[in-house]
Amino acid sequence: MNEIEILSSSHHMHLVSLYGCTSLHSHGLLLLREYVPNGKVADHLHGERAKPGALPWSSRLNIAVGTAKVVTVISIFPQGTLGYVDPEYHECHQLSDKSDVYSFGVLIELISSMPAVDITRH
Repeated sequence: MNEIEILSSSHHMHLVSLYGCTSLHSHGLLLLREYVPNGKVADHLHGERAKPGALPWSSRLNIAVGTAKVVTVISIFPQGTLGYVDPEYHECHQLSDKSDVYSFGVLIELISSMPAVDITRH
């Protein structure tokens, strides 16, 4: 709930707003976020909206710079999607000096147009 409170109080033009969530006592946690009419960046890179040349390098660079300028969110417990968080942290719950590199998963997607995690890829 601490993460939810921090994220719902963070407002920035490059962040999708988090309005709230369901109770932790429900069967699943449902997050209520701002509607994004054009979809996620991943949709345009390698998803259903992906088209060759649809997201040129200048747009990708603007996305990367805009993301880097977001309001810093301090967290006691790192959380995130597999592929964007250190797998050793998922396993051992210990961060190392190498853990930060996994937060670059979004940049890897911007450069490669491929998802950071793809279980069908070797």
